[in-house]
Amino acid sequence: RHSGSLRILSSDEAGVPFSCWAPGVSYIVVPSSLILRPRDFAIALRHEAQHHRQGDTRVIYAIEFLRGLFFLNPLVPVLLRQLRALQELACDEALVRSRRVAAREYCECLIRVAQGAARVPSPISCLHMASPESGSALSRRISAVMSGYTEYLGHWKAAALNGVAVLALVTTGLGLSDSVQDRRVSLSQAMDMAAVARSGSTFPIV
Repeated sequence: RHSGSLRILSSDEAGVPFSCWAPGVSYIVVPSSLILRPRDFAIALRHEAQHHRQGDTRVIYAIEFLRGLFFLNPLVPVLLRQLRALQELACDEALVRSRRVAAREYCECLIRVAQGAARVPSPISCLHMASPESGSALSRRISAVMSGYTEYLGHWKAAALNGVAVLALVTTGLGLSDSVQDRRVSLSQAMDMAAVARSGSTFPIV
């Protein structure tokens, strides 16, 4: 089905609901089996639609760009995991605080979706409702939903936090690039090194 720029698709190959964005079109893809569970289907649609409202499906392009740009930085995967976790927490909070979904019902849906995701590989560069390989993250999300949020993570706070994290990443990258000096040697330098190595040695070094 479609409504304006939103496209809702079902797939026999998808193991977990996910959302993605292309210029002019917002996609929500759900497993075909989820349609047989109307309540889970409705919750999944609301969850993925919230990602589109928050702009997460656009931010993920910047995340993947940073992953490729700073692939040698060992802290990048940690930072990007934290950003994705914040996106999911903000999405959970928005749905539960609006009282469109009961907290317990929402958490039970997350668990069922994660169980289904374990059987089928999830597509990359998309926002998944729940991922089986991040059990600890899912546990934290459920704990946060059931215990209630102590602080509202609004759009501007999420944007500010993402901006600070990206700024720190770029600053770190620039600082490391200055510390890595060019180690190439010229022919004259190589000849000087060979001369030093030859001194006091009978082994011929050219």
